[in-house]
Amino acid sequence: MSISFNSWFRTREPLGSSHWMTSLELVNHAWVLHAMGSTSEAGTLYHQSCSSFESQLGEFHPLTALAKYSIGWHETTEGNYSKAKSYLFQSIGILEHLHGNCHPDIATPKELLGWVSLFDSSFELAFTYASEALEITKSCYGDIHPNLILPLALLGSAMCRLGKTGKAHETMLEAEDIAHKANFSSSLDYAQLLICRAKLLFSTGDTELSFDALDHAQAIRKKLLPSKHHDLMIIASNLNLLVSIGTQAFPSPHYDKESFSEKFIARRFCGSSTM
Repeated sequence: MSISFNSWFRTREPLGSSHWMTSLELVNHAWVLHAMGSTSEAGTLYHQSCSSFESQLGEFHPLTALAKYSIGWHETTEGNYSKAKSYLFQSIGILEHLHGNCHPDIATPKELLGWVSLFDSSFELAFTYASEALEITKSCYGDIHPNLILPLALLGSAMCRLGKTGKAHETMLEAEDIAHKANFSSSLDYAQLLICRAKLLFSTGDTELSFDALDHAQAIRKKLLPSKHHDLMIIASNLNLLVSIGTQAFPSPHYDKESFSEKFIARRFCGSSTM
């Protein structure tokens, strides 16, 4: 936090508090605040930076798109899905105006839009946005690339919710294969893929395999994240849930969202945009 905070002040001193470069540092500072749990303050900074970019750089500028995407991500983690979708659609609209319909920057908000749709039980839309994000990413990077891992995880999750568990398993395994071939199997994205796979296994009654996948994800995250990071605590609670269940099959794919939360997946997008 201190690094981001000091960087913001160093930028503000020579350029002034209203300069767009200062607003870019505000976005960086907001990401740090959000990761540390100061979500309200982070949300305020996202909106301030967005207003600054729009007034100084114009509506159709990559940084304006970044700010709107950041607000969409913030609203997603707060559970305000309608607001999140509105800002993500705006971000996508700006990027499509600037780059056309097939650009890697567009895949990021499209993918997040898919996760938001999954969270609010719009499973068909989640499938559609996942497919679109995957198509863009493949056209830009090819068939073996780390950026394919999470669109495939999202697609598999949507398939699971639509009752297509066989296809969901195939999609998750494809993502795992790509992760290994791209030497990305010790990354946060791979950990999140494992969590999605754990949810799929959990929904079909494979509790022990689900536990193993979560345990593996937790081991990766412990190496890469601070010890008190929010994501680690959520995985730990999910592991405790599986321990309490034991080997008893879980009969329904419509498991409780609060006890087996997937909301933290959206946190992956903090600072990950290539815009």
